[in-house]
Amino acid sequence: LVCSQILALEGLWVKLGQYMSTRADVLPDVWVSHLLELQDAMPAKPFSEVQATLEEEFSASHPSRSWRCSKKIAHHSNKDATIVHEDSAWPFDRIEEEPLGTASIAQVHRAWLKGGDEVVVKVQHRGVEDVILQDLDNAIYLCEEYAKSNPRYDFRDILNEWCAETKKEVDFIHEASNTERVAANLKNIQGVRVPRVIRSTRDGQPIEPTRRVLVLEYIDGVKPTDVGTLQSWGVSG
Repeated sequence: LVCSQILALEGLWVKLGQYMSTRADVLPDVWVSHLLELQDAMPAKPFSEVQATLEEEFSASHPSRSWRCSKKIAHHSNKDATIVHEDSAWPFDRIEEEPLGTASIAQVHRAWLKGGDEVVVKVQHRGVEDVILQDLDNAIYLCEEYAKSNPRYDFRDILNEWCAETKKEVDFIHEASNTERVAANLKNIQGVRVPRVIRSTRDGQPIEPTRRVLVLEYIDGVKPTDVGTLQSWGVSG
């Protein structure tokens, strides 16, 4: 019931549920097991919304071009789609309609660039930034009012810090910069590989990150918490 209500409210409530799923030290195991579904197993958004966001973001990046998507979509399988563009600068050869994962802010699709490079495309949910910003404003207001009546429970400093960090999560340009910084810091550690931020195709077509779209190198793997699969691979520790 709690998870269904969180999914209905979306926005900041999903972020809160995700945070709660990491607190096995204070929540019962049954709660944690259900809340973990909010990490990357949320209901997927329609592929038409993903396509529309890609159209808008690439159009904004190239204002001199006329970006249009043909009404014809050629299906390679039940989950693949080729988006046919009149503009040859469209960087994708094909994109899987079925996402690899869906979370509170975005969902990730496997894709292939022109030239054959396999990538993942992280696409922000349409309108989610406005929802989260409104939720943050509401949370700040409630916290301020509560602090007035109960000064002992003044969490405004903590909330302000959390709000500032949450706002950064809806900016994928910021995320791209952090990803590259982490990769640089860990480059000399054996066995650690951070997905590369893709900024252009093989032929030099730019695909720079935007606030709502981030293209990364595809690396096959599982979550560190998937103990069963890791053990089947012979990973221990």
